Amino acid sequence: MRCQAKTRSGSRCGAFAIRGQKRCNLHSRKDRARELGARGGRRRAIYDTAHLQKLAQPKTAIALADVLGAELIELREGLLDPRIATASGYLATALLKALSLGDVERRLSVLESRSASTTNANAGRVQ
Repeated sequence: MRCQAKTRSGSRCGAFAIRGQKRCNLHSRKDRARELGARGGRRRAIYDTAHLQKLAQPKTAIALADVLGAELIELREGLLDPRIATASGYLATALLKALSLGDVERRLSVLESRSASTTNANAGRVQ
């Protein structure tokens, strides 16, 4: 059975009625549409980032963990938009991989320079 309510334009609502009633979920209670609209508006609210603490760029995994910890607290206190926290999580993953790769490259560079100096020292010896 279809909803018996009329829309603002005067046409009949096309939604299915709640079982055992004449109206759909939206029209079954007087303020239901307003309530759902307000809920959607709160969910899409723009968060003010002015009150968030300023953080330095994390250059180590430990510093990154500190930043993520601060964001977790701000998220739980309702100061940080969950969408921003989600994006931060993805970016933190990428940054952690980059930091790890940079550490590997630094270590490899040290080993290569040691190997080159050892090779040059051995080449200078006459046998």
